[in-house]
Amino acid sequence: MNTHRPALRFEEMFRELNALITTGKIKRLPPKDFRSLIYTAMLFAKYTDEQRAVNPPHAVFATLALLGRALGMKLDTQS
Repeated sequence: MNTHRPALRFEEMFRELNALITTGKIKRLPPKDFRSLIYTAMLFAKYTDEQRAVNPPHAVFATLALLGRALGMKLDTQS
């Protein structure tokens, strides 16, 4: 069993991940298309205390998250 203590914002992160998949912003995991990769990187950047990318390295995901924000991409799952 994989246990996370303290849970921090894990539930919030997974709910947001589910919403991103449901709205089509992330097509599949692991992401194969560039758009999904950027949204995944943005999500990981938002929840760095809960989850860190290892492959690709965290620095790559952080850079992709910055690129996504520069392109005007948002994690807003209401649209």
